[in-house]
Amino acid sequence: MASYETTAETALGIDEVFAYLSDFANTADWDPGVVEAEHLDDADTELGLGSRFRVVTSTAGSRQSLEYEITEWDPPHRMVLVGTTPRLRSIDTLTFAATEGGGTRVTYHADLALLGPSRVADPVLHVAFQVIGRRAAQGLREVLADG
Repeated sequence: MASYETTAETALGIDEVFAYLSDFANTADWDPGVVEAEHLDDADTELGLGSRFRVVTSTAGSRQSLEYEITEWDPPHRMVLVGTTPRLRSIDTLTFAATEGGGTRVTYHADLALLGPSRVADPVLHVAFQVIGRRAAQGLREVLADG
């Protein structure tokens, strides 16, 4: 299993940051590895437990489509999304804490696991995921700084 964790702080308020990041369709705005992202539920449906997203990533010219679902929902403090394909599972946990002065600290933890026989490539995935994670972390910090 590959893991990556980062923390970003912003002057933006916790409700605003939670609303933005909980809409996982916004990942294409800040994660350079994401080439497409969309909310799969009816447009009138509020985000929450069970909300689904399709996220398409591109790594080394290979595109991968994951369907994510919100499996834990505690606004504006925590949410967990699980993304799956037949060959891998991603668990993304976002926690939000108010900071002094009305800002927000976001901790983003991601676990990525290959499934089935592909698991033998977990060590390679771990190395690649560190690079991918650093790029996404930088994008997250930039989008939160821009407000």
